[in-house]
Amino acid sequence: MADLPPIWFDVAPDTDYYAALNVHRDASTEEIRRAFFVLSREFHPDKTTHTDDANQQYPQLDRAYKVLSSQPLRLAYDQYGERGVVALEEDKSADEWAVANYVHSDEYVQERVRVLMRRWYEKQLEAPFSSHTECEVEVDARDFVKHPLYSLQQVFNKQFRMIGISQMVMRQSTSIDVSRNTTVVVGGYLYDKHGLGLGALTCGINYITADPTALRIHLNSEVGWTPKLSVHLVCHHRMT
Repeated sequence: MADLPPIWFDVAPDTDYYAALNVHRDASTEEIRRAFFVLSREFHPDKTTHTDDANQQYPQLDRAYKVLSSQPLRLAYDQYGERGVVALEEDKSADEWAVANYVHSDEYVQERVRVLMRRWYEKQLEAPFSSHTECEVEVDARDFVKHPLYSLQQVFNKQFRMIGISQMVMRQSTSIDVSRNTTVVVGGYLYDKHGLGLGALTCGINYITADPTALRIHLNSEVGWTPKLSVHLVCHHRMT
């Protein structure tokens, strides 16, 4: 499945569309249509002298009618509010959902919205985490460079290697945003040089604010053959 659209993470707070149209939650489609047309005559910007109020009220009325007059969107709204509606709108085009009024059952629509919302909750849980993987390989090709033709002959004859890996480092880290300014980084690394392998687990805390003149704190620890603990403080002062 494709990634969720960014709009999912910035949906406006829910508005009671039933209250906006002054209808009950079990109102029929015809009752919703009549209520919208009555209110639109009062609040449409082209039909009233109170343009400021109309500019604020009518878009909400229009949105409420669009959602409640569509059976799939209304089902999504009743289950999950505006976020469920946005999920369904982003999942299918308007024309496809117009056809869905006649093709898909209520159970299908409800299950589809349930799947989309589960994806959204999973994305919310994953949002504070970010992983980084890094691999460094150092190749020893001195013999190959000194005698390239002879080295190629040896390589083709598979007699011995003229190029070897002298050093390799693999690092993995995961960053977790625990607050607006604080990030915890946990990970580790594996180090191999000429067949000698080492490794360590690492953990760090970074405190950084948006103010460039504020104190920045980087606390790092390492647990391995030689445990380490380091603190890095950074503070920039403006010259006046």
